[in-house]
Amino acid sequence: MANNITPEVLIPLVEQRAVLWDKTLDIYKDKGLKLAAWREICCVFEPNFDKLEEKERKDFATQISTKWTHIRDAFMRSLKNEKEKKRSGADAKTTRPYVYKNQLSFY
Repeated sequence: MANNITPEVLIPLVEQRAVLWDKTLDIYKDKGLKLAAWREICCVFEPNFDKLEEKERKDFATQISTKWTHIRDAFMRSLKNEKEKKRSGADAKTTRPYVYKNQLSFY
């Protein structure tokens, strides 16, 4: 099940659901809306998500949200490193940009 969670698919699904990433929105604080958004994403990756047992649903949802967290954190680290290199005057061309930088431009 979890092997088919690809960043190329996950990132646009999260982007379409601002409740998961846009902290400027009032709805960002609504846990019910966030759970519904994650459920929608789970259903994309696992069409029979609603038919799974509760423990399987929880595990699968955790895998997806963890995958997103890792992607987001790696992106934020790469931005921080870019800023640090610019500030220090180091050659920024020595490192490649984060592989999903363009896809995560909404963040």
